Amino acid sequence: MLTRQQKRREAREAAKRADRREFLTAGLALHQAGRLSEAAEHYEHVLDREPRNAEALNLLGVIWHQRGDQQRAIDLLNEALRCRPDAVIYHVNLGSALAAAGNAGWAVRNFRRAVALGPASAMAHRNLGSLVDGGAGRSAAASFGRAASLDAKDAVARLGRAHALKRWDPPAAIASCRAALAIDPSLAEARFLLAALEGEAPTRPPAAYVRGLFDKYATEFDRHLIDKLGYATPALLAEMLRELLPPKRDMDILDLGCGTGLSGLALSAYEGRLTGIDLSPAMLAQARSRGIYAELIEGDIMEALAHQPPGRFDLAMASDVLNYFGDLAGVFAAVGRTLKHRGLFACSTEASAAPGYTLHDGLRYAHHPDYVKEVAAAAGFGPLAQRPAILRRQGAAEVAGELFVFARQEAAPGN
Repeated sequence: MLTRQQKRREAREAAKRADRREFLTAGLALHQAGRLSEAAEHYEHVLDREPRNAEALNLLGVIWHQRGDQQRAIDLLNEALRCRPDAVIYHVNLGSALAAAGNAGWAVRNFRRAVALGPASAMAHRNLGSLVDGGAGRSAAASFGRAASLDAKDAVARLGRAHALKRWDPPAAIASCRAALAIDPSLAEARFLLAALEGEAPTRPPAAYVRGLFDKYATEFDRHLIDKLGYATPALLAEMLRELLPPKRDMDILDLGCGTGLSGLALSAYEGRLTGIDLSPAMLAQARSRGIYAELIEGDIMEALAHQPPGRFDLAMASDVLNYFGDLAGVFAAVGRTLKHRGLFACSTEASAAPGYTLHDGLRYAHHPDYVKEVAAAAGFGPLAQRPAILRRQGAAEVAGELFVFARQEAAPGN
């Protein structure tokens, strides 16, 4: 039989547990509403009182993952797993943070562990599918298929399966795209992939798809492009420009699709005011940290260009940007309007042997060089330089492209 003192002690402990549960519940509601700072304060309140509260450690780790601080997220999630090593969702969350930090091998191990602990977890199978075989092989398709069979409403798993199947079983990929769209007709990426697989070519990808794509990889974008894909397009374009336009001061320079600022760094020989435009806020945060841009504009390139004064810029560069546009007429006209007379436009395209432009299964556009020159001429540009280049590696293959430098000779028609 408990003594009165023991009963009081148990009552105090029960009250403390209730308080912690209340803070966790309130923090989770704030977290789901996107109020990350307030949610983090609630989780930290719990940890101040119970440093080994596994759920608070897990949720705080998820917040740091969302904020882009993957090392802090990994540390917290590892601590959560030390408290509860059999928690499926903790392994999934740790795998996601490891993947975002570029540790794909360790991420796969955690996803596999999640699947072993929770074979009925659709989320665990879906996350494994996103990384195993690079998300593009038979094992990936099997993982996505398992996730889809476990969750009849999981459109993302069906889209992932379509991506995994697209190169070696296009009919099955098409069926999987259609299944995803039957669940979620607003899934822009599925509609875009379906168009590519069926041989259609929309003039542009959905903005939400492009924004999400680059937001996801912002923190590891530079390392992945340079170390794994051999990406050197900004440097190659900058070299072409220096041959035509010696470095000089007081220039207004436009970096279209500036991303994390790799192209801005390549243009550092030209002193002046550098303006960057990009659709992805996560990419712009990385570019801002470099301290090289006088102005950074978040938004769609076409909309952002429409708000620039005519004849503002001396030089514009679009490195690895035009492959996210099919029809280039609008881009050249918009860039031409913002350039001074004889202003230069340096750009890269993925090369295509087919006339005009094509949308390939990588969900990027390739353009025939003659088409690029025709569109440029119609917008009032004259050619200054052109050369073939290997833009990057894609798996074991090299991606062939063309580099151009054009000069604005006259106002684009209608301007």
